[in-house]
Amino acid sequence: MAAPHALDLSGVLIPADDRALDPEAVRVFLRRHSVLGSVVPRGGDDGPDGIAGEAGGVPVGLTVAADAKQRVLLNAPEGPAPGMSVGELAGLMAREFSGAVVLGDEYESGRPEPDGGDDEEGAEGANPGVEDGEAPVVGLRRPDVFVTSLRPEYWGAVAKEAGSAIRAAEVDGRTIIQLTSATAGLEYYAWFKKDLPVMGLSDGPGGRCLGVLCRWGLLPGHVLSRMPAESPSFGVEEVPAGSRDIVEGLMDPHRRADSALRGLLAEPMFRHLDFDAMRGALRQPDDERYLGRLLELLGQPTVAAEIFESGAPLPESELVEPAGAWKDLMRSMDRHVDEAPARTGSENPFTRWAAAWYGQPRKAFFTIVPEALAGAAGVAWALAAEDRPGWLTAVGVVGALLVLDAVLDTAIVVRTLRRRGA
Repeated sequence: MAAPHALDLSGVLIPADDRALDPEAVRVFLRRHSVLGSVVPRGGDDGPDGIAGEAGGVPVGLTVAADAKQRVLLNAPEGPAPGMSVGELAGLMAREFSGAVVLGDEYESGRPEPDGGDDEEGAEGANPGVEDGEAPVVGLRRPDVFVTSLRPEYWGAVAKEAGSAIRAAEVDGRTIIQLTSATAGLEYYAWFKKDLPVMGLSDGPGGRCLGVLCRWGLLPGHVLSRMPAESPSFGVEEVPAGSRDIVEGLMDPHRRADSALRGLLAEPMFRHLDFDAMRGALRQPDDERYLGRLLELLGQPTVAAEIFESGAPLPESELVEPAGAWKDLMRSMDRHVDEAPARTGSENPFTRWAAAWYGQPRKAFFTIVPEALAGAAGVAWALAAEDRPGWLTAVGVVGALLVLDAVLDTAIVVRTLRRRGA
């Protein structure tokens, strides 16, 4: 019986010296051991997540199919069959290529033991080409851009979390937020249900990334980015029918069951999207139009991608400085006042009452004064009583709340009249 395919484990083979490993040799090794896997060369000096060879060697990325018991799946006539454990495969590869292997949660090293010598000298050899005191060169990172439904009264809180000013504007029913500093970030900002979906455009280690958050919490959510095609140990025509889906997933990471694309399309708000269209966009060149194509398919304003690429200020945007809770409250209050005329026709009677209240602030005193007097009377009654039963204490508490509400309503009326110049 064919073994169930549970997961695809990503990893990297890191050379012990400055040589560049041949991805084809790694693929042949997997094939020789009948392992259903794939390889992809990692260009430059860094591998996945910044992993690099000890002497600057170029590592090779790899992926192997495994079952739920962490056994690699083998190409067998009846379909995928369980073989050695993931740890055993990692050990074999480490010894074969005299390097280190990170595969899933496993780590094995086949590097020759050092003959001794000063540890500091070994540390110096770990990063050739970098002089003492010289910072390594890193890629330029552009300020992040976000697409959300966040209301303007919360923009100040976002700027405060980012630690710098932001530019924000409402575009096609959505809010676009542009950070003004490349060092700023919103990775710890909690987005709520009313803000969803949230799109985060950023530069990742491997290129442009689009994080899509569909449930309240923190970004990045489902991370969409271009992933290089991988070379499988066995072609689709070389495996039985039961293994073809596995091989197709190994060749194209977007096809895998645990891919970010499949996770995104499983979300209720994006189930209507076409898998092949999204996959095609993800496989396009990682150029200045890459994120725009994704946003268009997701039904989001593509101007977010345009300003991310150009770095130009968001058109018709407001520059929002970091604000505290009080400023956010005042901003929310002002917005309700400004929008009051548009809500007078609401079907909700409370909304209509609130709109009329904001629309004619002087008439609000007809409710504020009785509320304050009733509240003060309740507080006075509770304080004057020598024997204070529970219900009378409750009357005092309610009275205090009425007085507090009257004070706040008075502050709103005064602020509204000042804004209108009355």
